[in-house]
Amino acid sequence: MRAAHGLDVGDTLGTYRVEALIGRGGMGTVFLAEHLQLGRKVALKVLPPNLAEDPAFRERFIRESQLAASLDHPSIIPIYDADEREGILYIAMRYVEGTDLRRLLKAEAPLAPQQALRLLEPVSAGLDAAHAKGLVHRDVKPANILIEQASGRVFVSDFGLAKLVSAVGMARTGSFLGTVDYCAPEQIEGKPVDARTDVYSLGCVLFECLTGQPPFVKDSEVAVIQAHLADPPPAVTTLRPELPSALDGVLATAMAKNPPVRYEACGELTDALDDALADKGTAATVPLRPGALTVAEHTLASPAEPVPSPGGTAVARPPRSWRKPALAAGAAVLLMAGAAAALLVAARNGGDGKATTTPPTQQAAAAPRVATRLRRDLVPPQRTLDIRVRNLSAAPASFQAMETAALAVERSVLRMQGWMTSAPLAHTARDRAVRQGLSTALSAHSAYAKSITTLAPGATSLSRRQANAIIARAQTADDAYLRLSGISSLIPAMPISRGDHLHLLSLVPRPRPGAVPRPSPPAVSPPATTGTPSSTFRGSYFSIDYPSGWQVETAEALKTDYYDTTIRSPADPSLLLRVDVKRNAPANLDAGASPVVAALARQPRYRSLAYRHTTFNGHDAIYWEFLVSESGRLLHKVDIFFLDNSGNGFGVLTQAPADAWASWVPTFNSVLQSVAPASG
Repeated sequence: MRAAHGLDVGDTLGTYRVEALIGRGGMGTVFLAEHLQLGRKVALKVLPPNLAEDPAFRERFIRESQLAASLDHPSIIPIYDADEREGILYIAMRYVEGTDLRRLLKAEAPLAPQQALRLLEPVSAGLDAAHAKGLVHRDVKPANILIEQASGRVFVSDFGLAKLVSAVGMARTGSFLGTVDYCAPEQIEGKPVDARTDVYSLGCVLFECLTGQPPFVKDSEVAVIQAHLADPPPAVTTLRPELPSALDGVLATAMAKNPPVRYEACGELTDALDDALADKGTAATVPLRPGALTVAEHTLASPAEPVPSPGGTAVARPPRSWRKPALAAGAAVLLMAGAAAALLVAARNGGDGKATTTPPTQQAAAAPRVATRLRRDLVPPQRTLDIRVRNLSAAPASFQAMETAALAVERSVLRMQGWMTSAPLAHTARDRAVRQGLSTALSAHSAYAKSITTLAPGATSLSRRQANAIIARAQTADDAYLRLSGISSLIPAMPISRGDHLHLLSLVPRPRPGAVPRPSPPAVSPPATTGTPSSTFRGSYFSIDYPSGWQVETAEALKTDYYDTTIRSPADPSLLLRVDVKRNAPANLDAGASPVVAALARQPRYRSLAYRHTTFNGHDAIYWEFLVSESGRLLHKVDIFFLDNSGNGFGVLTQAPADAWASWVPTFNSVLQSVAPASG
């Protein structure tokens, strides 16, 4: 038996002569070959020998290749032949002279949103055509999206990993086939896959097109897999704040952990992208303030039973590909639970068996009416509440103003919920999605307002639990509205600023033990005693104590014009200590630090909590405390900058996950106190 990589230029395999090597991958080697009788150039994919030796895989390969060959769509690479010769499994496909999306992104990313839409629309159409025949690709990634050089046409290739959904038992239980950067959670867990699995992967590809990186950038494949299973989809506007905030909702829906929350077809994803970019609203939407750090999906209950269309007639086809390929003419699936599901049912049969809904001529599309009501009734009081949160201070009147604004929001939400139950809205698939999304958003909005209105009367501070509860509920409501605006660009984003809500943490009284140095009196608090064993790093310019077991990644490494020492926890890489030393630094600390602080404060991923002058180990210093979103995580940092007696500039930097910062303050404070600049 010849190994796949044993084929050389000039060798023959069946009726094909190998002419050149195109590339190698985990699932095989691709050659440029020529059909001996027809003289046609083909891409010949030869599978690895270990797969060819597996009888179960060989059977699946032949069956799925036959189905893939039956796909006739202008955006799917046609398969000419699939067979086994001399113990080698191969597929002969159309040869596309050009490039693939992976190479294009490497050279040009990030792409303009309209360019990403142009490239992914034919991909979505091809995938939907495959789904209509029961075939799931399972490995949608940039390398499998080909772009023809002469015509610019875009093709989906490599259905070799596809799973025939209808062929029960053909795929091994728990088998994992795919590329980790684009893999859906259910595929990782070995659960059943369907069209929504490819929707998730296509959402990951879209994220990379817009940002130049996959959604979860981690140190290992295991960490990436864990992120697909547990981490919320990152907001694209965190990396590209100039993009419409509605794109965050589009990607949050496409990359939802729960498949029923996703778009049901890839065409729905590209339609939503088109809507978000076209901004087809009749009025300007309220922009999302910088501060949307990540987008976490809002989990919905299991789907309700299908509801027949009125009178048994077919549901009218919505614009473009909003009609699901597998949608039966007389049924649509609703996603809602409990009593709220009744609000979404547009058709109920009476005793005579006839539909009793409002006639279609008296119904209106949901999105425009919902958008109008939100702008008129809910956006203004929420904008007021956000201002009250931003301006909250340790004064009874300030707390009372915030609670009054929250009460107004709560009443507006109740009015919106009442309007939903009686409004005669149309009942297309998109309308049902809008009503479902609005119901979810209003419920989350009500819970957020209640977290404020239930605070104790006369309060002048918040406990950490109260502040975190309000921040979490504000984020949940914001996420729900982002998803709603992702369904239709007509619907405005709700002015719930996550950055402004993080301000609530400043109203939490800080414990005195282990406190960070304060400007008055101008002295450093005594070192905290944490009981944690420590090691000591002694360099040319300073020495510093750090927790035992942490690893010194760099030791006074020269970086441009400063020396960097980085010490990190191996158990949690987000726990970080760093000391930067700049020889003969400028004597004016403010001249160097203030512009940096001002510039970072304008970026959505940064939120400054404190910036002040203090003293540190006998030196004048600048203290900076802030939050930053990195790789989809919210991190809390404290930096102290000062000059030693020799004129060297020091930056002592600490970092931990925001939700774990409180437990690390004593350790980090002790580390800060241990910095001893070397003399000379």
